[in-house]
Amino acid sequence: MLHDLGKLVISRFVSESLLTRLDQARDDGAHTPIEAELEVLDVEHAALGGRIAENWRLPAGIVKGIAYHHTPDESDALVCDAVHVANVVAKQVDRGEPDGENDRELCVASLQRLGMAEGTLARCCLAVRERLELVLSAYP
Repeated sequence: MLHDLGKLVISRFVSESLLTRLDQARDDGAHTPIEAELEVLDVEHAALGGRIAENWRLPAGIVKGIAYHHTPDESDALVCDAVHVANVVAKQVDRGEPDGENDRELCVASLQRLGMAEGTLARCCLAVRERLELVLSAYP
């Protein structure tokens, strides 16, 4: 739940003009969202969130999960792989796409380190999508 802490801080404490420049950089087609953050803010949300979590003296595993959720290969902690894969699943479900295995942001090595067999990610996306629809149907 804390993996995008940096996004919350950026949206709350960055000036409106910088947020506009950030949106423009994200939408220009030449930058990934992370590249846009680095270009405009000189920091990306995962690293920022990790620094904040560390400053709050959260456990090292949580700090790593936040800081490396887009770059799990840069850490030796499985929590980074778990948060990374969960983030990919959430994005796929939000986009209404069939599974996360074709996601350009997916670190396939994370699946391997987590022992996820081929097709497991697709089944996870389907299960999350079905559960989300069930929950949402309870709140018309």
